[in-house]
Amino acid sequence: MKKITLGLLTNEQVNNLEVFKNRDVKLYLTDYAILTGAHHHVLGEEDDLLHRTGSYWLQDMDKSCLVSTINYLGYANSACSDDRYLAIRPVILPSEETLKLIEHKKLNENGIYEVAFGEYPQKTVDNYKVTTLERMLKTGRMRETGKTYTFDGHTYDDASMGFSPISLKEYMYDNKKYVRMDMIPYFDDRYFSLSNEQFYRRSGYTWLEVTPLKWLVDEKTGLLISKYGLVSGVCFHKPNEMVPFEKTGMYHYLNTYMVKELESSTSYRRQPVIPEHKDVIESLTTIENKLGKLDPNGIYFTEELAILRNYLTETIGDLKVNGYTPKVKVK
Repeated sequence: MKKITLGLLTNEQVNNLEVFKNRDVKLYLTDYAILTGAHHHVLGEEDDLLHRTGSYWLQDMDKSCLVSTINYLGYANSACSDDRYLAIRPVILPSEETLKLIEHKKLNENGIYEVAFGEYPQKTVDNYKVTTLERMLKTGRMRETGKTYTFDGHTYDDASMGFSPISLKEYMYDNKKYVRMDMIPYFDDRYFSLSNEQFYRRSGYTWLEVTPLKWLVDEKTGLLISKYGLVSGVCFHKPNEMVPFEKTGMYHYLNTYMVKELESSTSYRRQPVIPEHKDVIESLTTIENKLGKLDPNGIYFTEELAILRNYLTETIGDLKVNGYTPKVKVK
């Protein structure tokens, strides 16, 4: 796909776009947005993805260098350009490429057209999956896709500290994609919950699944608007400097980092397995074969066999790509 350009909504668009005549302008947040610093509020009885809203950036800046925002209730507000607690709601600017995407639009439950484009970390996984993924990582059985996701490593109260990029590696396991992330929420040491209904503190880690993104379609303008707040913790611009939006730190982040990270990792090069590890692969295959003989009906070692076979199938495929074919057979 040709290069697309990302931006933010303007005050005028929030007030006049056709898409917002059928949908509230308040923004729901992903777990990734909360973990990267979004100050969020729970609207409703359940603490799930659909009821957590937060403030988000618009692209307008006034003469006093205050930036227009929309607060968690959907009302106009403003913030200092070096604040970090606001979410980013990217928009894809109209182009020939967006016209092609809009051809595949579908009506959602609210009667608004949506399209799917790109992938991004969004929701945390449950505790059982966290344990499984952590075990796979520590034993070297997670495959890197070669793709990363970048956020600002400063905490919410590090005002005027510039941009310090931290990249999260994307891993593939059981045909799904994940990232591992340490806890750096906006609060200090208070408990908070994510969409998996688990409680966390500032220390620790979790895993998030990388899933397809949904974009609201404004048919009249051809603008694609992110349905959710995707990430947070990035300053709009350094303080006390009024510049056009295209010269801001936010624009740089959107079109240097995020625009590349929306691309599916299917287009990234598979990470090769080092041929020197062939003996380990063959040893694991021997174990897999023995487990299969001990438990031919798949009663006692179902999970262990599934994990081994999935890992071996992927790894042997990688070795073949790199010119080595193990003399083993996976059932």
